[in-house]
Amino acid sequence: MLTLDDLFAQQSEINDKVQETLSDRMDQFGFRIRSTQITNVNPADSVKTAMNEINASARLKVAAVEKAEAEYISTTRRRYRATENSYIKGLSTIDVGNGKRFTNGS
Repeated sequence: MLTLDDLFAQQSEINDKVQETLSDRMDQFGFRIRSTQITNVNPADSVKTAMNEINASARLKVAAVEKAEAEYISTTRRRYRATENSYIKGLSTIDVGNGKRFTNGS
């Protein structure tokens, strides 16, 4: 039994086999089959549902990865700004001991 993916991948070979089989059978009635073509593949509803779920799952996975990357970038930037602000604040405040601080400008 072919999977749906195999069906699409081997469509040309299947067409040739169908043509050969039909030609052999119809020849006895005087008909000549010149070509055949698979034009409408209609899988069962359960297969369609499964394929849709697979596609939806793949899209959700990509979305989750992109969301995680965005959160990582946002968190990293926020931490960098907080660190930078602490550094700048530290430059203007000097601990002079005994719990006293000297703040530039005050």
